[in-house]
Amino acid sequence: AVVSTQSTGNFRYDSAKRPSVTIKNYNKMPTKVAKKPSDHPMYKEMIAAAIKALANKSGSSKQAISKYISANYKVGDRHDAHLKGALLRGIASGALVKKSGVGCSGSFKLAKPVAAPKQKVAPKKKAAA
Repeated sequence: AVVSTQSTGNFRYDSAKRPSVTIKNYNKMPTKVAKKPSDHPMYKEMIAAAIKALANKSGSSKQAISKYISANYKVGDRHDAHLKGALLRGIASGALVKKSGVGCSGSFKLAKPVAAPKQKVAPKKKAAA
């Protein structure tokens, strides 16, 4: 309930229309609702499954990945926006490799897992007798 005063152009708060929080009604205030689990796995898992299933040598396009995900998983209307964000995060984290294009256009491949270099164990020296 913000009321404008015409003469100065400033705003003042009208306390008469403000809902009051007292000890009596504090316990009746709405609480956070538990988030229900989604009907599909995380986008990074769906993207990895799509790229493996499409098995294109030059990489898979966003459109092909989107088509695969919408055909095989229960995703909502904002699917393309979430997919774009997941692709960009995948490139930034190194899980995906961009083969061509700029931004989210072009082709994507899964990054090859890098094996940790094995440390050489120094041979134990025999004690001098």
